[in-house]
Formats: sequence, structure tokens, C-alpha cells
Amino acid sequence: EFSVAGDPLHAPGAIRAKKRKRKKGGKKDEGPSRRDAQVVASRDRELDLFHVLGKILYNKRAEGGELENRAEDVIVRSHLDAGGLLAYLHENFVDFVGDDSIDEAGEILQCFSDAAFLTGDGLGNAGLGANPSSLVGVLGYQCAKGATKASLGFHTMRKPAAFDVERARARGRCLHPRGGDDPLEPAAADLLGGEDEEDEIEEVVD
Repeated sequence: EFSVAGDPLHAPGAIRAKKRKRKKGGKKDEGPSRRDAQVVASRDRELDLFHVLGKILYNKRAEGGELENRAEDVIVRSHLDAGGLLAYLHENFVDFVGDDSIDEAGEILQCFSDAAFLTGDGLGNAGLGANPSSLVGVLGYQCAKGATKASLGFHTMRKPAAFDVERARARGRCLHPRGGDDPLEPAAADLLGGEDEEDEIEEVVD
């Protein structure tokens, strides 16, 4: 609001001064922008992902031995497809298995292997949500891993190393689109612990 002190002759000047003041001050604060809301939502999803991974990997059970968390519920909340969820579980599950639980770890890896087979075959990977592949991986882990006898403490969830490998391979394909030799191929193979196909065939035959 502004006043012209009862003199109409002062009105034009007062209006111009008011406009200059508003222009100098800028727009009125209109609250959080759409971009800010998207950033917050993205952070919420990321936090929810690691919260869900904790529900699976800690594998908490009730007094009667029943699982506290249903596989279908935690899978839906992960916001990941079957391949992504399995990659996170495979990267982090070793921190939740005891050093003397070799058999347990072997059973868990077998379940992850079966789930990965379904994902690669295309039969068990139907996008987001609970599907055969993700259910085999999560339920397999929950059943194969025994009840935790002692507190495991806090664990930081790691991003799957395979994600960086795939990103490097994709970048290499962009740099060499015509099928030339990819300089990142040997590095990717080393990170994945891969061997030549001939070596793998020889081991199977033996």
C-alpha cells in the first residue's frame, strides 16, 4: 500500500516509485519449485531403496521364527526391476553372512543364480514389482539365511560394481560404434572376473 497524502498530483509519482521498488526486489517467493520437489522425491526413493535392502538382508524374524517382512511387500517398495534388485542383493549379502557360514552362502548364491537365469531368459522379469525372478531371489535369500543370533550392527549398502562395468562398456560402444576393438573390454572382463570362453569350456569338459 502507498499514500499520496490526500494530494492527487502525487499519485503518478508514487505509483512509479512502487513499480521500481517491486522490480528491484524481484518476484515474490512462491514456495518450493517443481525441480526442488523432484529432487526431494528422488532422495526419498533412494532412501527407501536402502531401507528395503536392509529389510531383506537383515532378515529379521519374529519370536516364533516367522519372517517379519513379506517378500512381495519389500520388492514392490524397492522401485527396482528384478535385475537391479538382484544386483544390489548380490553386492551386499556377504556382509550379512558369517565367516563360518559357507554352506549358507552357497545356498544363497544358488538362489541368486536361479533368479538371474529367469531374468536373462525373459520369463521372470516383467518389469517393476514382484515377479518370478525377484521372488526367487528374495524368498531364496530369506529361506536360505538362518536366523541371526547376534546383532549385525549397521552396514552401509554399496552400489553394485556391475553398474560401473556396464556403464564403461556402454561408453566404449559409443566411442567405437562400428564394431572396432573396444579398449574397455579387457578392463570390464577383469572387473567381472570373466575368463575366455575356451577356458570355461575346458573346465566344463574336465
